[in-house]
Amino acid sequence: MWVGSTSSNRTVTGFVLDDGSYWFLYSLPNSGATLAGVLQGKFTAANGILSTASTVDLNALGNSRTEPSVAGTYQTKKTLTLNGAAAGTFNTGYSSQYEGTPSLAKLAGVFKGSYATRTMTDSVSFSINANGTVVGTSTSCTFSGKFSPRSTANLYDMGLTLTGTGCIGGGGSVELNGIAYLDAAGTTLYTVGLEGNRDRGMIFNGLRVQQ
Repeated sequence: MWVGSTSSNRTVTGFVLDDGSYWFLYSLPNSGATLAGVLQGKFTAANGILSTASTVDLNALGNSRTEPSVAGTYQTKKTLTLNGAAAGTFNTGYSSQYEGTPSLAKLAGVFKGSYATRTMTDSVSFSINANGTVVGTSTSCTFSGKFSPRSTANLYDMGLTLTGTGCIGGGGSVELNGIAYLDAAGTTLYTVGLEGNRDRGMIFNGLRVQQ
């Protein structure tokens, strides 16, 4: 897990998975509590140099999707820097919270917060039961899916279906796959998911309101 900020004063929380794929969430400028988008792709790392392939920058609040050429540097479990994204240079440090153990018992509960797609923002309450099943409803969307603990990181794999005429663009329903992270206190949930071609997606962060 990598935490820090960008050169444009955005808060960053990033995850690099064991297969080299990465998800870096970033906030609005000067507003760490409001997620704005995600930088997602795959790293190749060697001798402190990071090269990336198939990077997508989905800025949900800016309704934009780009494919930037991103590169960077790293020190193992110390620092990671990325250049080339529209949000500026990503400067992050390693957090050992990534090495914790995910648990559906810890995740179960109700979380209320804001989500954003490329076409809208809204509030939603997610109800997650003890087997990882999740449901939710907002003004324009219904949500259903599943969270599964990852075996190699303090994260959850997420499969989520959004259904509604206006919630993600194009109407109908869309299936998203991504990751979820529960903070160390167990009070804040972050989720991010993209559809298969990574043209549409959703970001969410919310607070626990019920165990």
